[in-house]
Amino acid sequence: FEGLHLIAESPYITGGKFDSAVSGGIKLSGFDVTINSVSLDALPGRASMGFDVQVALMNKSDKGVGANTRFLIYASREDKPNPSNTRYPRQKWAYSGTFVQKVFVKGNISVFSINGGIDLFRNHPVYGDGFHGDVGFTISKILKDTARVEIYFGTKINYKYWFAKIDIPQDIPVAPAITLDKIAGGAYSNMERKEQLNGDPEYVPKENAGLGFIAQVGLYVKDKKLFYADAQLEIAFNSNKGLRYIQFSGKGEFFSGEITTGKPVPVMAMLNMTFDNENDVFHSNLKVYMNIANAIQGIGPEGLLGESVIHCDPSDWYIYIGRPSLPLGVNVLGLFETQTYF
Repeated sequence: FEGLHLIAESPYITGGKFDSAVSGGIKLSGFDVTINSVSLDALPGRASMGFDVQVALMNKSDKGVGANTRFLIYASREDKPNPSNTRYPRQKWAYSGTFVQKVFVKGNISVFSINGGIDLFRNHPVYGDGFHGDVGFTISKILKDTARVEIYFGTKINYKYWFAKIDIPQDIPVAPAITLDKIAGGAYSNMERKEQLNGDPEYVPKENAGLGFIAQVGLYVKDKKLFYADAQLEIAFNSNKGLRYIQFSGKGEFFSGEITTGKPVPVMAMLNMTFDNENDVFHSNLKVYMNIANAIQGIGPEGLLGESVIHCDPSDWYIYIGRPSLPLGVNVLGLFETQTYF
């Protein structure tokens, strides 16, 4: 026990924690279940019992897939009138719910290997109730690099939503000098990008958002160290099956190898184009970054060489390549610097 507090009056137990590293096995619907530990937490008026468990989804001889998780059983105290003693009400503990934390799945089935997890959420301020899964898998001699599957299924107060996407890494020559090294696709319902204009990859629920579809490829020219690009096309519809928006976003790196988050590269370009059909808005943004051996660098933040924007809506339009506050420019060895804008 740790931090156990008992008092002579209600609520009698004001806090405490109990942990046991027991280990035992049971059968549940034909599956072998191992309980690795049990814990008990007590707070004023409520308590929870937790179990760390492992589930063998296949026979031991198969050396297959297993899952492990932690689940909690909650109870709350109910006070009822006590006719024989009004000062001390009768107390009754009642079941108040069960919660399963993240489920981890790992194992091998013949030529398949799987590794990932599923998060369950309840009363989440953004996602409501549901679950999110992110699982990787490989296929021996066919798909050696890890393919990934991401899914969301959830409910909000007035609607349900879902999202599913798969990324498959596989070299596919499409021209003498061009090779696709990734193909991805997905779909969703009642969800949208958190930030549409900047190409934010995070999707959040939105009522009446309708269906959307995603197509994505990664490619390189001759060698990934020469040029590598990742591009995505997305088309979204509203609940009446009308077009909401079309978005194209891409990122390319020169002389650096495959795109890796946070890795400085000599030359990098980022493009995001969106046509918002419901508001009749077109917006395009292109940024170019440069840092060649810390000798030749863009003068903007993080080596930004320059930015160009095209925007058109019913009340305004503009085009700029650089701005007075953020011009295009390059610094050479710290000896001289050029700046311009259009």
